[in-house]
Amino acid sequence: MRRLHDQPHVRGVWETHYVTPLAHFRNVPGQQLPCGPVSDDGSYYYLEALPREGGTAVTFFAENHCAEKILRGFGRPLLPIFDPFVRSRAARRAPVDPRSDMIGLNADLYDAIHMLCLAFGFMPKNGISRTLESLRTEPDRKVERHEIVRFAQALARYENLNPLSLAIDSLRRANARLREFPFIFLRARLRHEHLPDCL
Repeated sequence: MRRLHDQPHVRGVWETHYVTPLAHFRNVPGQQLPCGPVSDDGSYYYLEALPREGGTAVTFFAENHCAEKILRGFGRPLLPIFDPFVRSRAARRAPVDPRSDMIGLNADLYDAIHMLCLAFGFMPKNGISRTLESLRTEPDRKVERHEIVRFAQALARYENLNPLSLAIDSLRRANARLREFPFIFLRARLRHEHLPDCL
């Protein structure tokens, strides 16, 4: 999987590729997104596109309204928004949060995968997107060891950029309302599996 850096040609991707939504994010003010500006209270998708005639998948960002118009046209599912901020909106305006149906480990892993993508601008290609999708559809399921191993491998691979906790702290300096992410259950599972804690 490679990233699509030439964002002006994204429109053509819809015509030549099968498009799958990987994640849907609340905008973090101050982020530089290749899809162009997104309003402070807006959102955007991280998408994967596979060439219809075969080849390597590409990933790219698209503003919410543009992405959802196309996804509806192709009959693709719309994703719930991952909101990294402390909830302060009225309940009637708050988006549906899949984490509300998850046990502690599942919610931690759901948060950590999203924050990995949000902080570093890409999602690892080692099957993590499948784990994320299964957490959305089966929020109370058992997380398997191989999923924890894959996540630990992804963290270790990108640790040279910054440990995830430091990358989150960097985002928080510019956005004080960012939630705390202690990842208590995920850290415990990493220790249980004798895996390095690169969080």
